[in-house]
Amino acid sequence: MITAVLSTPLAFIMNQSPMELFIHGGPIMWPILITSFIGITVAVERIVFLVREALCREPEVLDKMYDRVDANDPEGAVAIGKNSRDVIAKVLAYALSHRETMNISFVRAANNELRR
Repeated sequence: MITAVLSTPLAFIMNQSPMELFIHGGPIMWPILITSFIGITVAVERIVFLVREALCREPEVLDKMYDRVDANDPEGAVAIGKNSRDVIAKVLAYALSHRETMNISFVRAANNELRR
């Protein structure tokens, strides 16, 4: 008796197409559909952005910049960092090129990169 009661709604759902289920759901299905579409779109865009940013990382450039700074050649480090695609190298190059206001330079450079 209990299995017959539980299987009846499941059988009703299993015998309908997705479009029939959508129509049977009523007007609340439209906001659910739109929200799902927006959520999937945002998730895909964020994944693409993060993968692209990961591919732009250049740790060897950062190592070269650190070596230049250790050798007391900040201009050389700036020259290396300006041509890089790495976000951290760009921020470091900007801050090194404006050494007199280092704290403000880091904030300004980070804000420039965050706008992307």
